[in-house]
Amino acid sequence: MKAGDILKNYVNYFQSQMALEHKCDEDVAAATFISGMQVTNSLYKYLVKNDVTRMKDILVSAQKYIQIEEATLIASSRPQDRLPSSRNQSHNFPQRRIRAKTSPPSASHQGTLLNRERGMKRSTTSSYSD
Repeated sequence: MKAGDILKNYVNYFQSQMALEHKCDEDVAAATFISGMQVTNSLYKYLVKNDVTRMKDILVSAQKYIQIEEATLIASSRPQDRLPSSRNQSHNFPQRRIRAKTSPPSASHQGTLLNRERGMKRSTTSSYSD
């Protein structure tokens, strides 16, 4: 398997070559499959790390990695519908204003905001005694 080759093509080629061999030992086939892969391939790393030696297990794992590879290829071929990156363009997002907390209105407060907007102020009398 060369760098940049698709895993699915390698698996199909290997299986076709394995079918041509009449007496192919499973251990030899598994070792040959693994040794034919690139060291940088994520499936190779998984197989070596987890000591997968049965051809059946290798093919099951390969199927999962093929699905990931195909999904990645499809995602990379789609047009980018993302926001422009901050390095290329400046954003014109409005700055958020943070208000300081105010104390709750006192009893002498002249009506609610809604009443003030309607022009209907509540009359309040404050009785402060000294």
